[in-house]
Amino acid sequence: MEKKNIVFMFKNQKNDLTDYKMLKISMKQWFRLYDGEVENIYICGVYTEQDIKDIVNNLTENFLKKYKVKIINAKNIPKQFDTNKTNRANFQLISAWKHLQKPFIVATNDIFPIKKIDDSYLNMEYMIKYPDINKIPEDKYYWWLENYRRTYEYFKSKYNFENKIVYEGHNPYYITKEFMDFYLADPNLLFNMDRDTILTFWNKMNGREVLREKYIVTTFIRNKWQIKKKELQKAKMINATLPNHPKTKSLLSKILLK
Repeated sequence: MEKKNIVFMFKNQKNDLTDYKMLKISMKQWFRLYDGEVENIYICGVYTEQDIKDIVNNLTENFLKKYKVKIINAKNIPKQFDTNKTNRANFQLISAWKHLQKPFIVATNDIFPIKKIDDSYLNMEYMIKYPDINKIPEDKYYWWLENYRRTYEYFKSKYNFENKIVYEGHNPYYITKEFMDFYLADPNLLFNMDRDTILTFWNKMNGREVLREKYIVTTFIRNKWQIKKKELQKAKMINATLPNHPKTKSLLSKILLK
């Protein structure tokens, strides 16, 4: 199996040590449990000099060296991207591609492997959120679903391709030159549509399967504990929502590699 580069689009959201703690956990798990050699792990974002110092201080130089971690600093974000978190995340993806110019896995600090995984888990959605986007009540819409609808309408209008299924999303995905050539060819795709949702539609349009149910399990949804023991035994990855909750901490202490 070919070596893979793994890119974390990291921003310290909570202004405390939680994000760094989860970032370290996720990097360790990916480095040890991805069933293929990791060439390098990258942290990609728009950082000040102080941001870089904070990353190095919190992760430590020994950790960065051991897990082959490097930093991609886009430094300045164009005004048209610095409007909302969707567009900023899209800019991070573009920056990572311009820097690496080769395929990479996009990972996050709150979703990570708990058992061996391989390429067959990349670009795979783990749950159907709504079976038909046209039947979602208006009061259910929020920013992510609005972005999803824009993607749905774009592919239907431009390619006559209709994907009514809304997947749960937030999964590890694999970026290739073929996809980036498609993505960068139309500026309309770069704004107010999520790059991972676009990738899902693009894969489906090209006849690829995108659903692999229940390989990711989530700790909390709307402050309600979700984990069932049987599901956890089968799961390959975990979405550690509310990481500071005692139940999440207890679970992680039992299932993570030391």
